Amino acid sequence: MRAAVATVRAVLWDLDGTLLDSRLSIRETMNTVLAERGQPTFTKAELDALIGHPLRDILATKCSDAAVVEAMTHRYRAAYNESGWVTVRLYPGLEGLVRELRGLRVPQGIVTSKGQAETETLLSDLGLRELFDAVVGDDDVRPLKPDPAPIHEACRLMGLAPGDVVMIGDTLFDMKAAKAAGSAAIGVLWGMQDAATLTQAGADRLVGDAARLRRLLL
Repeated sequence: MRAAVATVRAVLWDLDGTLLDSRLSIRETMNTVLAERGQPTFTKAELDALIGHPLRDILATKCSDAAVVEAMTHRYRAAYNESGWVTVRLYPGLEGLVRELRGLRVPQGIVTSKGQAETETLLSDLGLRELFDAVVGDDDVRPLKPDPAPIHEACRLMGLAPGDVVMIGDTLFDMKAAKAAGSAAIGVLWGMQDAATLTQAGADRLVGDAARLRRLLL
């Protein structure tokens, strides 16, 4: 399967922790929503360990009332849409790589557990939406990574088979989703999880910076 990385036709990107360093924006928004409900807030270490999990599951670690968690989920999405992009930045070298791939007509998609509308808004605010042929987020219906369903949906939107794509991500959820879908997987080491975790989850390659990732893809 490792050889498949060099022969893929399209690239799927995870968002938080892979393309975007959005930890501060997530933590600020999450803690604002929790504080509004009188719930305990997250420390940086606590939330860093949870990023990549579904939003409801993260909030449920601070509140056991399912109705309150549901309300906070919708409040979080609304609040993030208003200002979440302000403290978000792309990891070094990645915008240039995404634009280079676009110029070479390599299909690209986003596959994330962030809410669908939230993801579309964030990409638009950052001036990146037009670079991607498919954006697949949490629509509250489709299963999330590590289920392969989001990758299958991105492939459907791009008119490709899962074996034609490589999933690039920073968590075991990304690697496991790719393997379950039949796609290649590249783990990045600037995000949330370490090399051992990504390798055990099925990563075909590991990269530590954008330059190494570019060499793999191009």
